[in-house]
Amino acid sequence: MKKNLKVIAFVTFVAVVSVSTYVSVTANLSKVSFMDILLGQGCADDKNIDKHTVWRLNPNDTQLTDLKQIADSIYLVPLETNDSCLIKKVHSLTYMYNHFYINNNQIDIQVYDGEGNFLYGTAKHLGSGPHDYLSAMSFCVLGKDSFEVCDPISLQVCNFSYPKGLVDKWRFPEEVLPIMQYEYLNQDTCVFIDGINLKFYSRSSQKIIKELKGKHKVQFSKTSWALHKQGKSFYCSDIFPSNELYVLTEDLEKKLVLQLDFGKHNFSLMNLSEDFDPEHYYAYMDEHPEYAYPFQKFISDDRYLAYFQFDGKLCVAFKHGKDGQTFLFRNESYSRHQLMIPHHVDEGKVYYAAEPTYLPYVVDTTLMSREDIGRMNRVSEMDNPIIVVYCLR
Repeated sequence: MKKNLKVIAFVTFVAVVSVSTYVSVTANLSKVSFMDILLGQGCADDKNIDKHTVWRLNPNDTQLTDLKQIADSIYLVPLETNDSCLIKKVHSLTYMYNHFYINNNQIDIQVYDGEGNFLYGTAKHLGSGPHDYLSAMSFCVLGKDSFEVCDPISLQVCNFSYPKGLVDKWRFPEEVLPIMQYEYLNQDTCVFIDGINLKFYSRSSQKIIKELKGKHKVQFSKTSWALHKQGKSFYCSDIFPSNELYVLTEDLEKKLVLQLDFGKHNFSLMNLSEDFDPEHYYAYMDEHPEYAYPFQKFISDDRYLAYFQFDGKLCVAFKHGKDGQTFLFRNESYSRHQLMIPHHVDEGKVYYAAEPTYLPYVVDTTLMSREDIGRMNRVSEMDNPIIVVYCLR
């Protein structure tokens, strides 16, 4: 069976987002002043916020998805399925050098070419030997056939190069723990993220050289990656529901580039008591559907995407350009068509790794070529995930 893999599990935490859909419509912008709610509704502390940075959204204006309002075209990349490359779960995905790099359930990194053909993976190095690793929590692509894997169980970062395999590793101190995400910045500097704080670490001096501390004492559910790379830029956001998106500057500071404003529907962690139990976040969201809970936010080739939950539904806002027309969509269970939270966004394209049984819900065949429709019809429910690529308008 495809799913019967021997797994050495490294448990961090996973944000579970309910599956649903959307249709496009112009957003009637909220008349509530952003500055009126700046302090009371959990917006950024920046005293001087560029008005072009603020994106006002009225979540009551969402309609069912019309993918034609977001994408010019959709194409599929079915990932090869064989005994050497069975994927249990796509934890993360990167597309570079016309290659797909897949983190398979935090146990191995698999590499596929642009057509989805399996090239190689790291599974043979999963173990406790001197040339092995115990977990693959995060990975960072360094070149076409080289990447780093962060293994927090062994307190080490492993460097892989194809076809040699594991060619180098370096250890880091326990003081950087806990780790929920790792990113390579340059030959000397990397960043460890514990969920709230960004810890910049120098390999040459073997110490943390700078730390950007989170502002929140109260924890909620993880709804976003703390850091994601698009091109040469690193974007960062709180992992808990946050209206802000920042870009990391060369001097390792955060610069605000996007501020969501849902008016009276803004959610703030300041609404919660200090003894709030983060395990109760589902119950809290069910009891307070009037708030918009932000998830992932992206800026790619002047396209803006913001995912959020409102009234129990997964929603997305889309616009082209700072002053472009805003479209608001929502997911409805088992309806077509849907636009899920992507695994990767770059160069005006959105990449989502869809399970075979769910593929028909996340595509619009009128935006696909005859060849891709044929590929979809040949997919088996036991196949590996299919990469759905949306070419944004």
